[in-house]
Amino acid sequence: MLGYSPERNDRYLLHAAASLLFSACASVRPALRAAAGQA
Repeated sequence: MLGYSPERNDRYLLHAAASLLFSACASVRPALRAAAGQA
C-alpha cells in the first residue's frame, strides 16, 4: 500500500465500525418498537 500509516488505518476501521453500528441500530430500532407494540 502506498503511504500506509497505522494511525490512518485505525481511524478508517473505527469509522467503518461506527457506521456499521449506526446502520445496525437504525434497522433494529423499528423492529424492537414493532415487537414492543405487539407484546
